[in-house]
Amino acid sequence: MSFFIWRYFNSFLVGVFSIDEYEIFLLAIKLQCQRENKAWHNMKNKKMKGGVNMTVYNKESTKIKRRVLKKNTTPEEKMLWSVIKLDALGVRFRRQFGIGEYIVDFYCSKLKLGIELDGKQHDSQDGLEYDKIRDDYMRNLGIVTVRFKNKEIRDNLAGVIEKIKEYI
Repeated sequence: MSFFIWRYFNSFLVGVFSIDEYEIFLLAIKLQCQRENKAWHNMKNKKMKGGVNMTVYNKESTKIKRRVLKKNTTPEEKMLWSVIKLDALGVRFRRQFGIGEYIVDFYCSKLKLGIELDGKQHDSQDGLEYDKIRDDYMRNLGIVTVRFKNKEIRDNLAGVIEKIKEYI
């Protein structure tokens, strides 16, 4: 049986093409744990969740930037957050959630759904290229990114919520 999934190993993103390769991947992690005198179950439970290295999420290197973004929330982010916070849609979203070196405006880990609100900076050529690279990175982790323009939030918040509900 052949398939393709991405996994992290020693901070590198590794493509795994088959069940045999996935078993080799798990064996390599077990051997690394033995070399470092770490218990396999600790490594599996703390660093791996659903086969994904948890150190990808909310990395220490993005902590300050995430805090600054939370403190300087845009009016559109406030509007959307007031509707989706506290499990209002039946799932929990987090604000300014770090994934790798990127920060997503809103993220639902249960659905692997990221929501991005795009302001004017996203309309430039550089902004579009950055967004494409970022979306590709998220897609490789199995995360779906939904983008909304700030104008959509201001003018049609109910429509935006309905669009989000389609992913739930």
